[in-house]
Amino acid sequence: MTNKRASIVIDSETKEVFDWSMSKKGTRNFSEHIRKLLNRFHDTEDFSQLLKEARKSKLFCEKHKKPFTLICKDCEVALCPDCNINLHQTHQVQFFCNIHEVGYQTTCMLCERDRWEGIVDVPLLNAVELKEKWELGNIIFIDVRGDSEWKEGYLPNSYHIKWIDIRLKNTDGHKILEDLIKEHRDKQWIFISQGSSRHPGKPARAWLAAADIKTMYHINEVACLEGGWSNFHLKFPDIIEYPNDSNHKLESRRS
Repeated sequence: MTNKRASIVIDSETKEVFDWSMSKKGTRNFSEHIRKLLNRFHDTEDFSQLLKEARKSKLFCEKHKKPFTLICKDCEVALCPDCNINLHQTHQVQFFCNIHEVGYQTTCMLCERDRWEGIVDVPLLNAVELKEKWELGNIIFIDVRGDSEWKEGYLPNSYHIKWIDIRLKNTDGHKILEDLIKEHRDKQWIFISQGSSRHPGKPARAWLAAADIKTMYHINEVACLEGGWSNFHLKFPDIIEYPNDSNHKLESRRS
């Protein structure tokens, strides 16, 4: 299974027939006419059922007719129990979430977030709002990305505490967190994670980290970055710092 979208390119003659077909059937736009053609091709008048079948097919192995249970991140291929995993032994293979169609190592963070939503309130900030907060200062920014993601760049004056370290109390990151809580409990805390191309408006790690801090340490002023770091980086590349910046001082407070 891949996340690549199919592109539709038609030649001039096909377009001519297609336009004629639209006018003949009285359809007003491309999508409407395509739906009619698909309904006819699949011998149905219920497009919603076609949509269900198309979505369901993405979760099942076409060869073995079994649900996907794993996904190879290197090949962008989902695997069912009967697929040959030996072909991916040297690759990054993760468990596959059939609900969100993403890979995970121990738990699907999007599933966990779904369970918490409606119970814990964590506001979302867009990239512009985050930048404004950063310029005002007096905010605690916690970057919960992994080490390799952090090296791609980060917001100046943010703290790098991996999401897993927030939950594991015997880690260096958690000790940094506890020191910050003692000193800055009354400030607003904003959490930043990488973001997902499949779920751009639904951050998982940052949202869960904010929920953890709010419930475990009773810090009420929490929020997280909508769209993730990758989106913020595209909008404001000029304010990003990198580990090898000549003017960057590596501080002991960062893990």
